[in-house]
Amino acid sequence: LWAKVMFNDRTTRFRIWRTADWQEVPLPGAQVADIYWADFSPNDRFLATGYRSGAVKLRDFPSGQHETTFTNQKASASAVLFSPDGRRLASTSFDGTIILRDLFAHREVATLRGHPGPVGDAAFSPDGRRLVTGGVGSKDAVRLWDLTTQRELLSLQGEGELLFAHVAFSPDGSTVMATSFAGIAHLWRAPSWAEIEAAEKGAVTP
Repeated sequence: LWAKVMFNDRTTRFRIWRTADWQEVPLPGAQVADIYWADFSPNDRFLATGYRSGAVKLRDFPSGQHETTFTNQKASASAVLFSPDGRRLASTSFDGTIILRDLFAHREVATLRGHPGPVGDAAFSPDGRRLVTGGVGSKDAVRLWDLTTQRELLSLQGEGELLFAHVAFSPDGSTVMATSFAGIAHLWRAPSWAEIEAAEKGAVTP
């Protein structure tokens, strides 16, 4: 379990606990200030952290040994997340970009652009084939991406002027959820691959 605490001077502190005994896990040599987001790899071997500076760091866990630092994004890293198979790492930023990295091949795969403003959050589909990202307004609420082609599939709008705080897929991948700081949860059924392929051929609209 990890938690981020933000103070009045806009600094943050990051802490990790083992849920088995609720003992805090120290991170030797790791900078834990000004972390905006974090995620554990599916096998719990790595910890990815995103910083206010825009940097993303990948470390061994729980040793905290520094592995790699990425500095491609120009604004704060709003979210970092591993794909379900642990191969890819996605980072979103207030600069409106989403960067995908292949950790096995040690290279950047793509930079996804489409949000006109900051990107607040992202989530991989359970099968790892799609990515959903959350924007900061009703007209830029949610965007769905095909990670094979690295193309935007569709854009979904919310209601009112909302700042979206969290996006997620349902466990079966059939539904996308977005919650806002206004306390509203939006749910959309995600189109199937067959529906998307049909829509691309002009047969139907998902």
